[in-house]
Amino acid sequence: MSDPNRARPKAIEAVSRKCRMKTRPRLSILKAIFFLSGGAGLIYEVVWTRVYADIVGSTALAMTAVFAAFLLLLAVGAQVVGRLPIYGRRALMLYGGIELGIALSALAASALLLWGDIWIAAHRPASMLPGLLYDFIAVALIIGPPVLLMGGTLPAILNASKALALPRDVVAQLYGWNTLGAAMGTVAAGFLLIWRLGLLGTLLTAIGVNAAVGVIALCLSRRAVDAAPEAERELDIQPTEAEGHPALWLLLAWLSGFAVLGYEVLWGRMAKFLLGDRTIAISTLLAVFIACLGLGSLLAGRLGPRFGRTANQAVGLIAWGLILAALLHMATVPLARLTIAGGGLKWLVPFTTPFARRVVTVWLLVFPPILILGAVFPLIARSARRLDATPGRVIGNLYLVNSVGAALGAFFAAFMLSRLLGTLGGFLVLSLLLAAAGAALLCRRAASRAQRAGGLAAFCICALVAPVFPRDMIELRDDETLVAAREDEYGVQVLASTKRGSLRVRNNRLHLVYELGHPQTSHAQQMAAHLTVLLCNSGDTMQAGEDPSHMGRTGNPPAAPGPSADHAASPELSMVSPEFPEFRVINVGTGYGITAGAFTLYPQVRSIETIEILPFLVDQQGRFGEFNFHYLRDPRVALVQGDGRHYLAASHERYDIISVNVLDPYLPGSSSLYTVDFWELARDRLSDGGAYTQLFWGEDVPLLVKGMRKVFPTLLFFPAYGGTSYNVVAFKEPLRQEQVRLHMDRLGPRAAAAIRAVTGDDPAAHLARLLPQAWDIQRRLMQEADRAPGRCHTDNFPILEYRWAHGEGRVSALDSPLIME
Repeated sequence: MSDPNRARPKAIEAVSRKCRMKTRPRLSILKAIFFLSGGAGLIYEVVWTRVYADIVGSTALAMTAVFAAFLLLLAVGAQVVGRLPIYGRRALMLYGGIELGIALSALAASALLLWGDIWIAAHRPASMLPGLLYDFIAVALIIGPPVLLMGGTLPAILNASKALALPRDVVAQLYGWNTLGAAMGTVAAGFLLIWRLGLLGTLLTAIGVNAAVGVIALCLSRRAVDAAPEAERELDIQPTEAEGHPALWLLLAWLSGFAVLGYEVLWGRMAKFLLGDRTIAISTLLAVFIACLGLGSLLAGRLGPRFGRTANQAVGLIAWGLILAALLHMATVPLARLTIAGGGLKWLVPFTTPFARRVVTVWLLVFPPILILGAVFPLIARSARRLDATPGRVIGNLYLVNSVGAALGAFFAAFMLSRLLGTLGGFLVLSLLLAAAGAALLCRRAASRAQRAGGLAAFCICALVAPVFPRDMIELRDDETLVAAREDEYGVQVLASTKRGSLRVRNNRLHLVYELGHPQTSHAQQMAAHLTVLLCNSGDTMQAGEDPSHMGRTGNPPAAPGPSADHAASPELSMVSPEFPEFRVINVGTGYGITAGAFTLYPQVRSIETIEILPFLVDQQGRFGEFNFHYLRDPRVALVQGDGRHYLAASHERYDIISVNVLDPYLPGSSSLYTVDFWELARDRLSDGGAYTQLFWGEDVPLLVKGMRKVFPTLLFFPAYGGTSYNVVAFKEPLRQEQVRLHMDRLGPRAAAAIRAVTGDDPAAHLARLLPQAWDIQRRLMQEADRAPGRCHTDNFPILEYRWAHGEGRVSALDSPLIME
């Protein structure tokens, strides 16, 4: 069948060609500013996801909410703007106005997220599904205006380009350059801008880019000249022969979005085993993925005019794109699985550093299938009906359907496939789906029997490979035996026993805590509880006549006289006299439950709320009873699955003791529990005279001390884990050394026996030696904090996550030091 462009009247074709030649430099400018616009859009997405993760406490939930809202709002914006009958010069003016509107509305949305975080957290439901719904609605309402406008940029710029070139010829190019700009924005935000400028400075940079793009577009619109009217009319009424059935195009657009975002989620989970869970690693993967989509769009711009001139040719090209993406995934995913233990492809000899080797490994594995898949949607868009006549409306419709598919694909992969089949099972299901869809398209629309036979053969290959396709990502070491494992939206959790009889728990490759059964683990985690109970001054700060039931702090009614039902559960609680204070305790990071269990040894503790983010660890608590005093049998204990930071922010209660038991200040999730902002939140939740405790560990203890002393006026440091880390006890009020004392009258026989077991010493004598030692360590660390260079670790400047970039040799760019290769 002949090229439809050749069927046009020669005079009209000559006018169109002449117009395009005159305006080609201006079209290049449109590509450049659309590239910058895409970069700004992904900067917003990266930073807003990070900010919302601090609010809800979970990167997985924040990514789900922000990505879903982003996709659907972009699609709605494209649909609305695409229906506006504005073309040429006026469309360019509209585009400039949209970019300026993005800058203004993004400023407002960022302010709401940054300074309304406590209010957002306080109103979020605790359970999973209502919480997800709340997250989506809250994010959509806050970022809705700028993202709706972002969605309108593609239809607007296509309508503007209609006066410069055929939309069918430039849609893939503009979409590709915009996507490559998005990859650039991801790299800029993840590698440089957040580190150098902070979250707020990074957002202001993106706002400045949008404002500059808007001004440039408005200046261009004043100098633009629309195409010759007769050429435009002719282009409007001459559809190409590649225009297929609209329903088929919509179905393919939906499938394309579903597959791309499903694979993105699955590759993200896979890459955590290679790239770790650092901010830099997450940004690397996202940049690689988006760059592949952008290059795929440019590839579509090359392939479409040559191989997609007729309807059957276009469908055949799309079908083979789906089939090749499926086949390549069936080949690269098992290879990726084999690289997990070794940290990258071993034959990448020139890349000697672990960082370079792993990044290149991800590029090599992700690039081929995602490049092919990235060309599918632009090919669909290029072949759509009446694209030349009404480009904005056509792209708006396709983009809406594609985005709905993308949101469903992301949700399906993150919350269904990962739980039911695991990451590798998800890859298998998606690949079989694409291979089947491609074969069905070829059988229905292909021009030759050879293509039909090829499509069926490709699907059969995928089906034959399925039984031997790898099914899990559980990695055990030589001295380990698997006890339990689970994969969910948080990753792959493994509980393994060693030949020494200890237990190890990992999420992906990361060791969450030291071995259970090691004496240092029990010592460090128990002493966090013993020290805070014995040092807490909450009961001593009550004024004469104040209700000892803490009614003024908690809003609860006074307790009835005599022992409560909770007291009756503990054999030691009957020893408590009425004048003893009662402590409310919250423990963030349950882990093995050792710290929470140590709190139950004290009758003065009225309630213990212990928060653990991983459902797997919550379910495994019964296995750790030998070391955590079987604390779940105590009715004073409430074990909550959730994020501790969000739980504390949403709470309206006051606590006498706040204990935070996370080990690694360098990882994105736990790093947010070491910021000045979090410590201010914790201080505000403390009762007068209350105590806060947290483990300080790593290369940057002086920097942490520098930040904590801005919030808590009095700090004490007690050695933990062999003296290489410290249990920090912080007080809400400024206290002189002579005012700080150990309340030994609170030390009952059960607590004393536990201390004797972990120290091998008389409890009273051991504690008496610890307090002077803590003051000596405090003076030394305060001096080191004075010399610590740079700013403090805050929500706005999460500098600990970028310590690798400061030349700190012992802080890996990719792994936690707890990985223990």
